[in-house]
Amino acid sequence: MSYKGKNLIEHLDGNVVDPDRHNSFYLDYHQDLKSKEPNYNRVEIIEDSNTCKHIAFCDDNSQLRLEYHLLMRSEKAQVFSYVIAKSNDEHPFTINELRTVYRLDPAVFPNSYTTSRIGLQPSSNYTNQFKRWQDETYEMPDGERFSNSKVYSKYDYADFFANNPFWGFFGSEYGFWFVPASTEYYPSGPLKQELMVHYDGILLNYLNGAHLGTGDFHISAGWKKLYGPWSIYINDGTDKLLDAQEYAKKQQTNWPYSWLQTPLYPLTRGNVYGKLTLSNKEKIKLKIILSQGDTTFDKASGGYIYYTDTNEQGLFSLKNVRPGEYRLSAYPLEGSTVGTFSTKISVKSGDQTLPSMQWQVPKETVFWQIGTSNHTTVPFQFSTNLRNSTWRKLTPAHLIYEIGKSQSDQDWYCIQSTRGVWEIHFNSIPKQNKTLTLSIALAGASKTNADHENDRGHGDPSLEISLNDNPLGQKTFLDDNAVYRNALKCGSYHLWKIPLDSDSCVDENNIIKLRVHNGYMMYDTIKLTTIG
Repeated sequence: MSYKGKNLIEHLDGNVVDPDRHNSFYLDYHQDLKSKEPNYNRVEIIEDSNTCKHIAFCDDNSQLRLEYHLLMRSEKAQVFSYVIAKSNDEHPFTINELRTVYRLDPAVFPNSYTTSRIGLQPSSNYTNQFKRWQDETYEMPDGERFSNSKVYSKYDYADFFANNPFWGFFGSEYGFWFVPASTEYYPSGPLKQELMVHYDGILLNYLNGAHLGTGDFHISAGWKKLYGPWSIYINDGTDKLLDAQEYAKKQQTNWPYSWLQTPLYPLTRGNVYGKLTLSNKEKIKLKIILSQGDTTFDKASGGYIYYTDTNEQGLFSLKNVRPGEYRLSAYPLEGSTVGTFSTKISVKSGDQTLPSMQWQVPKETVFWQIGTSNHTTVPFQFSTNLRNSTWRKLTPAHLIYEIGKSQSDQDWYCIQSTRGVWEIHFNSIPKQNKTLTLSIALAGASKTNADHENDRGHGDPSLEISLNDNPLGQKTFLDDNAVYRNALKCGSYHLWKIPLDSDSCVDENNIIKLRVHNGYMMYDTIKLTTIG
């Protein structure tokens, strides 16, 4: 890849056991937990003109039929790309991840960039010299050069697609940027996080990935999807970041691209306008998601997905939506309402105003609440820190949070481990002969056997709760891998509502105890309420 006479991918390297250590710009995937590469049986020249060079590498014979497209449309330093994937089997099968990989010369591109952090990256041959905490995670004497503690992990540089209009690498001379233009083809919506950049100068584009809660992608007969188009943008100059930012904004403005002519990429789109309010009259902002498929939006991988925020009156709009059938979901971005709203809608081309919708939620009296409802751990302690393995070790083993006395939500932490018991102390509540509800909203639940060990145990994580030493229950949750991979904000959302008799509370010093088994819990909000 030559830019102004400089080959940007001439000197590539990686772990000696990595068969792709000298490769770049490749497409690969994992099927049934095994690495696979497309078995290309033909190369198709789509266009060869003065204004466009377009080539496709095609694998027509594997279970997962793939077309990997690369094209240049001008003399500008940009390469567009997209992937068409299809089921090539009458039987269902599963893939764990699907991605494109861009390996760069670290000497030319020493600095990596996501919206959350800028940092140097080590080589895998360097990290392998030191103590290994878990997969791709090492304690190094100079770990602070690459991360925010002596422990470096490739997962430190994972980030949210929703927050990253571009990511990449840069050096003193050149910048190399991945620009998705749209997030419609990525799975799971606004809380989807994935690897973006890491050691050995590797830039990643995870079209599907199960690292942080999405889960495996189960493909049915007849499925097909176009991922992209995205672009690779090369630049130089004094402010490469600002230039990349402006380029990314322009690509978003140009979406959908008029030059891509295929039925799998409709240019006639819908603009959806709507209003969603809460029946309890709480005026809060909501996250609105349109997703395709039979699963909840956070597990949706097979179709396309769109999301936006409402204002406090519940008004929202979504532009350039592919016509089709969708699940409209919503969750709070603040306040005390917990859970998720869901209904089905059809999107047509042109402007479309949906009938007003109302989310039926209980009218509650909130006696106390820790945190706020937003499906993440924000604003708890450590929740907004840069990712690192060390934070889960630094959360307290034992914690007492006193309602009315603890100063703020910062006195609660984003992650609880198996090391001890956390307690919530509160005084009496009005005796109203009404049923109380203790709501535990979790932003994630991750399995691990012990800190800094590769053995991740043989059971999913569970949470045990008691009130005044009377057991309220123990609930097991599906492992989302999120804390294990250094997430601090979220993995998979869970809501556990526990009914209580008001007589179960004493006049003074009620104590709720929370104990985690076989993993970690990430808290969204905890509240005690009664209806009315």
